[in-house]
Amino acid sequence: MCDLLNVNRAAVLKLFNKSEQSVKNDLKILREWLKHQPHLPEIDDARLERLLVQRKFSIERAKQTIDAHFTIRDQAPELFENRDPTSDELKKSFRMISWIPLKDQNDQYQRPFIAKIFAEDPKDIDSTAHIKYNFIMQDIMLHHDYSNGSHLIFDLKDLKLVYMTIFSPAILAKSLKVHMEAYGLRIAGLHIVFPPPFIDAVLGVIRSLLKEKLLKRVHIHKDLESLHKIIPKKILPKDYGGEADELLKIRDDWEKHIETWRPWLIKESKVRVDESKRPKESKTPNLLGSIHGTFKKLDID
Repeated sequence: MCDLLNVNRAAVLKLFNKSEQSVKNDLKILREWLKHQPHLPEIDDARLERLLVQRKFSIERAKQTIDAHFTIRDQAPELFENRDPTSDELKKSFRMISWIPLKDQNDQYQRPFIAKIFAEDPKDIDSTAHIKYNFIMQDIMLHHDYSNGSHLIFDLKDLKLVYMTIFSPAILAKSLKVHMEAYGLRIAGLHIVFPPPFIDAVLGVIRSLLKEKLLKRVHIHKDLESLHKIIPKKILPKDYGGEADELLKIRDDWEKHIETWRPWLIKESKVRVDESKRPKESKTPNLLGSIHGTFKKLDID
């Protein structure tokens, strides 16, 4: 368990009309399938169950996500190597731009996350390190959280136009695809608070990334009162007009917690698929083949 998250597993299972026995049956089916997937490494029940939840207990979609979850590590190795959270690279990255889950969920058991830029100089931002840290956070959430989707809150108060050259559409497209296909991210809402003067350019990028179904879940909040109509004040940080701890404290608490996972993260960074053992009927998922450019090449000097 994690003191930084409040979860209600029983309530989420009820949403999907799942009993303890049916969950056990689903896990048994996945375990039997894994016996015939010698290319895949071992995966614990905690992550298996949460990937099932992310896929709304669709066995077939969960299988696809499990395969993608490990296959992506070979297709984007720069994001899954050197994952020591105490390294200068990653500690600096998390303090420059943070992707932070909030402690409480809303009434639909959906988890809000807040993304905020703390860097004053864009040269302090390393997009590869930032996205790498995001996936570290996602891996840890797969052990701790139990939710019915996520509300992604982007605080753009300090966003400068130059940042859009650091996080180019190609980088964002790759990151989003990995989040959704290899981690099963389900976006319940995407919220922009403190929109910048060049919000139209931001929206242009968003429209290029999201399908029509998700575009309908994008909300531009010109004030915090607008945000409060969707995300309850009681679960938001004080600096967003809420009642929870300030965002900086939440960030610092998460940084300390993630560092306790250092041994597991270092060990897990070496885990890969063995394509030589992949069954002939199992097609290697080409997660990034249609997206051009690499994370590293698209960083600014």
